[in-house]
Amino acid sequence: MYHDKRFQFDKEFAIMAFNQEQVVKGSQAGVFLSSKSKYQRLVDLILSLNIDVFINLADKLVHSPNTKPETAEESACFRVLSELDMVNAHVPGSITAKRYQRNELWSLLAYQGAPSWFVTFSPADVRHPLCLYYASSDREFDARQISLLDPATKWYRVANNAVASARFFHYVVEAFIAEILKWKTASTGLFGETNAFYGTVEQQGQLQLIIFSRKPTGISVEIAVGLMASEFVRAGFLEN
Repeated sequence: MYHDKRFQFDKEFAIMAFNQEQVVKGSQAGVFLSSKSKYQRLVDLILSLNIDVFINLADKLVHSPNTKPETAEESACFRVLSELDMVNAHVPGSITAKRYQRNELWSLLAYQGAPSWFVTFSPADVRHPLCLYYASSDREFDARQISLLDPATKWYRVANNAVASARFFHYVVEAFIAEILKWKTASTGLFGETNAFYGTVEQQGQLQLIIFSRKPTGISVEIAVGLMASEFVRAGFLEN
C-alpha cells in the first residue's frame, strides 16, 4: 500500500501512464516483417526508392495522416509501407502483442491437448472488504468499519480508485491459481491435477479472468460442480 494515493485517485493518470509506456516501448525497438514470396520484390523496390521523396512524404504524413500519393515515386513509397508489417510485440496492447498471445495459446493446445475446463470469474470488488481497504486512505485494515459502509460509499471508493480494483483482481487471480488449481504444489486442486493452464484478462465493465485448464486426470464434472456449490467452498473462497 502507498501512503500517498493522489496518483491512484487521479482519473486520467492511468491512461496517460499507459500511453507513455506504449510510446516508450514502441520507440525502443521495432522489426519489419514480410513474407518470403515478397522478399526479393521488396528489396528491389526499396533500392529503387527516391530517398528525398520518402523524407518529404514522411513529413507530409506527420502533418496530414490522410495524405495520398500524388506522383509515381510517392506511390512506390506507399507500396513499400503497405507490404511491410511493423512488429512491436513488446508494446502492451498492440495488435502484434495480441497475435503473439494467440500463438502462445495455440502452441500450448498443440503440446498439451484441448483444455478440460473453461473457467470465467469476475470478483465483486464493491462487496469485498479487501478491495474497499485498498481503495481507502486508511493505514490499518478494519473489517468491522468497512462492513458498516453504505452501498453508495462502497461504489464511490471503488470507482474513485482503479488501482485498488486492479490490485484486488490480481490478488484473487493468484489465490485462484494457488488454492483452486493448486499449481506447482504436491496436493490436488479442486478440479483435479493441473498440468497446464492459460489465463487472459478481459474487461467488460469490470475485470474478468478467462482460464483454459488442462487436466490429465481428476474428478468428474458432476463432482466438481457439486463442490463449487457446497457451503464450504462458497464460504471459504467464492463469497470472500
